[in-house]
Amino acid sequence: MRVLLACGAGLSTSILMKKMEKYCDGIGEELKIDAVPVNNVEGYQNDYDCVLIGPQVSYRLDELKEIMDLTLTNKSLELTNVLKGNEIVELTDIIKEIKIAELVKEYALKLILATHPELENGADIAKRYVEAGAGPRAAQGIIAGAKVRAVMEGRLNVSFEDIKELAYPVLRHRIILNFDAITEGLNEEAIISKILEDLKVV
Repeated sequence: MRVLLACGAGLSTSILMKKMEKYCDGIGEELKIDAVPVNNVEGYQNDYDCVLIGPQVSYRLDELKEIMDLTLTNKSLELTNVLKGNEIVELTDIIKEIKIAELVKEYALKLILATHPELENGADIAKRYVEAGAGPRAAQGIIAGAKVRAVMEGRLNVSFEDIKELAYPVLRHRIILNFDAITEGLNEEAIISKILEDLKVV
């Protein structure tokens, strides 16, 4: 059997794959299992007997079901024109002009650093349960997303609340949990929530 595991491609994925391989060996079943990040699953699924969704990305289940339906059935997709190319460029320029106070920017950067267990200013929960923290692209994603959220709410500046709201979608797939977190049943959202709870705004 050929199995494709859509996941976060971290330590928890390796542990899950080894458990599946060990189980199949025990029952005499031949298993070929490969893992790909959930964002890259499209295009691989046709080469496998089944696609499994890793528990750390179960929040993407509906989206992945839609991908399977579109690529493995005759289901059609109707596309509608939402924006023109020049309008996208204009909106991008507007977002870049949205102001973010130094204190708010510093809070966003401290949030990213707090996910790193190896750093002195890493959060206590990260030092206990995180294998690898988020990188510079996470900071870019949070600040850019926070600017978009501000515009959508009719504001011309980024708030601390914008940063907090973007923490989950940006960091959820960018931190890798360690074995202790997995065995204790913790997920990425629990870690992010605790970091936000402990991180001081100023």
